[in-house]
Amino acid sequence: NQVGYNGSARPDAGSACALADADVGTSPGSPKCTLAAVSAMQASLTSDNQVLFARGDTWNEELTITKLQGTAGHPIILGAYGSGALPVIDGSSKRFTCINAMSTTAKYITIDSFECRNTTEYGISFQTSGGAMPGITVQNSSIHNTGPGAYAGGSGAFDDHNYRTTSGQLFRSTR
Repeated sequence: NQVGYNGSARPDAGSACALADADVGTSPGSPKCTLAAVSAMQASLTSDNQVLFARGDTWNEELTITKLQGTAGHPIILGAYGSGALPVIDGSSKRFTCINAMSTTAKYITIDSFECRNTTEYGISFQTSGGAMPGITVQNSSIHNTGPGAYAGGSGAFDDHNYRTTSGQLFRSTR
């Protein structure tokens, strides 16, 4: 149940990238190309599925979570494969988040081993307008240069000392 995504294998041209995103994406030899392809396939993922990103690769996009729903004890895992540096999601100083789940019913998701950087608002954001989002875990990740002014080219770090929690869960790096 592993779906491999490899940023370094992706071609730069938009049409070639679309062809890569049409691949099955079940091995490092036939990876998906973009985070948009991950978002597009969310409804087909079920408990215990893994979406794995190649270590050492960088995506200059935002991953939007809309339909990921694992179950208690059987989360959907967004993680890394291979050796080397953490996979990087870089907001390029123009995206609000690296990973966002806003106005959704996402639940039982583990985000493991990412570097998130250069976003204008949040690193990883889970927000709902009602209900609950149980079982959200962020671990072994490095989240930096995010928020107003803190991204590359920003005016400088800003920390309002208002660390947000949801249902008593504190999201922090355990790296």
